[in-house]
Amino acid sequence: MRELKEKLEENGYDSFIKTKEYPDRIELYTAVKTYEKKGNLEIKLAGDIHLAEENYFLSIINELGKQDKILLEGLIAEELSLADKLTLSYRFIKSLGKYSQSLKESLDLSFRPEIVKMFLKENEKLKEIWELCDLTMKEFIRTKKTSQERKIYTLAMLTLPIMKKFAKIDPAKLKLELIKTVTKDNKFDFGKTISERRNKNVENRLAGLLNEKKTDYKIGVFYGAGHMQEFERYVTENFGFNIKDEQWFKAFQVEKSRSLKEIIFS
Repeated sequence: MRELKEKLEENGYDSFIKTKEYPDRIELYTAVKTYEKKGNLEIKLAGDIHLAEENYFLSIINELGKQDKILLEGLIAEELSLADKLTLSYRFIKSLGKYSQSLKESLDLSFRPEIVKMFLKENEKLKEIWELCDLTMKEFIRTKKTSQERKIYTLAMLTLPIMKKFAKIDPAKLKLELIKTVTKDNKFDFGKTISERRNKNVENRLAGLLNEKKTDYKIGVFYGAGHMQEFERYVTENFGFNIKDEQWFKAFQVEKSRSLKEIIFS
């Protein structure tokens, strides 16, 4: 387990992602951390992985339930021009949907957006406290086009080949692959430029809310665990929040026949 801990620390994931190894299984966990500040101000940073057990997402949603505002990851839909539609390539998105559904069914896991949508449909009065805080589709396309980086990756671009390759493989092997993926260095996943833009949108919104609500206000941020280290640094260094507590939620578990060291570092 020391090798895995060192690997997570090296990649900056140890704060919000961890695994537990048992003789017969591996469990993957992510953290929800609560920060507080004088004036009864509170921020909960809920880091997740996007494909996990339904109860995992519902437990995190429940933990965020007492917040006054929840900032949610997810590209913001808007009316698109024909050029933008072509750029997004709906044929590709349709293909992605087919493989993502196949992967979901094979693993008996759920995607975060569908669980949040289901929850809000059943809790209409809570919709007003949930807010998509991300790039718009047009901003995403523009950032991608103007970036000077050699490659820009989206989650879809990275995921589709994996979905195609593993759609019919044994679910246990698929879950091991997911653990292997999230515990390795994925800093390039969205491209540095896009990732920084997305983080900046959240940070700007947090700043706006905190400047507006001086006391008695609770904010939640529900984003991928890979973003959380930057958000944690932002709220502690820029606004003087202090850690109050942390809770860990199990995303899923998988039976194993090989050692964790072989799985993670093979």
